[in-house]
Amino acid sequence: MRTHITSILLFSTLLTASAQYGSFNAAAVKAAKAHTTIVVLDGGNTPYDRAIMDAVKGHWTFSSAYEFVTIAELGAQPVMPDRTYLLRTSKVDAVKFEGTFLTLVQGWKPK
Repeated sequence: MRTHITSILLFSTLLTASAQYGSFNAAAVKAAKAHTTIVVLDGGNTPYDRAIMDAVKGHWTFSSAYEFVTIAELGAQPVMPDRTYLLRTSKVDAVKFEGTFLTLVQGWKPK
């Protein structure tokens, strides 16, 4: 029984550790917290849009300011390096398993 519990704890720890990817630069994270977070919505009155708006309004603590834009509005404006964007991303692997993630990215400078 003890081995079973230990195995479950080890598995959940490994799963959590491998499921997260982020910055190891504390200064970059601190700077991102000072920026406005732009929450990207699908546009239209989708269940995702309603859920993410409710979640951000009720529980967002990473940055003090946020605003909502649709994907179409985001495409019409330049991506600013001093803003942080929260958007939904999907990844499909070679076996065709699809994962959907919320991704927090800091703006970039186009090259």
